[in-house]
Amino acid sequence: VEDIQLCTIPPHFRCAAHTFNLVATTDAEKALKSSVPYARICRQAFSKCSDLWNKYSRSTRSADIIRDTTCISLQVPTCTRWNSYYDAVAKIRSISNSNMSKLCTQLKLSNFSSQKLIFLDEYLKVMVHLAQDLDRLQGESDCYMGILLPTILTATNRLKSEEPRLKVVKPLVKAILTGLETRFGHYFHDKEFILATVTHPKFKLEWLPIDRREEVKRDFLGQIKQLRRQDGLVDDEESQLIDVDNDDYYNFNPPPIDTSKSEMEQYLLDPSRQLSILNNYPTVKKLFLHYNTALTSSAPVERLFSSGKLILSALRNRLDPDGLRFHE
Repeated sequence: VEDIQLCTIPPHFRCAAHTFNLVATTDAEKALKSSVPYARICRQAFSKCSDLWNKYSRSTRSADIIRDTTCISLQVPTCTRWNSYYDAVAKIRSISNSNMSKLCTQLKLSNFSSQKLIFLDEYLKVMVHLAQDLDRLQGESDCYMGILLPTILTATNRLKSEEPRLKVVKPLVKAILTGLETRFGHYFHDKEFILATVTHPKFKLEWLPIDRREEVKRDFLGQIKQLRRQDGLVDDEESQLIDVDNDDYYNFNPPPIDTSKSEMEQYLLDPSRQLSILNNYPTVKKLFLHYNTALTSSAPVERLFSSGKLILSALRNRLDPDGLRFHE
């Protein structure tokens, strides 16, 4: 039994984009149970939208009428595409009120009431924050674990600032805020997520409450010292005890001190927010790569196979970690 080597697997983290989508869908639907007036106007407004979507998708003649009258093509929401419901509603509200009246008359539909239009406008004001953040989380150019906490924090702050100006969809805001706290709140106390954000030059410590910054700085400094020791580097406190009697004691132009604390402080004080500044702080850069490098999975490979019409071939069953590569 002693000779058996136990294998450990990395900790599992839920897909942030998928979890964010659950907030925008599953958690948002809970608002229907919290307020009867909200549920009534919500169902009525979306029922009108569904009438337009059905006309557009089921009748080529109706689709031509919509395009001729509004000069746009509607987008029908699908359950397999994130943000599709928001995008579909946004398309409808891009139609002017006068054209909407003409369109409903030609399609023999009852027109949108002013209350329903107010609901749709407020719905878009709330959901635009989630839609933009969801696009950011599933993007390819800024795919770092360190963007998650600032994204959640920004979405929360924007929703709270938007809430007092709303008249109809306040229950929706409350449901979304509750969902964000329930699904993402514990990540704000997870050291890996915190260090992933701190080592990202765009955020550093600015996103943290002031009363937590010193604690996070201590953890950050501890990680830098640990990594420097692993690399065989000696901090200035130790080197001073060793080199105090050397012949260069009276050197009036000593080289710049390269220590854990000075590297951390210089990094945090650096005004640049570009990733390229990490080249000036080698230990911080290693920590950034450790916490922010996404592990490859079969998903992007299957997407590649799908583009090459190989999704149903035998190659799909032969995914090998050695075959996964990062491509710029």
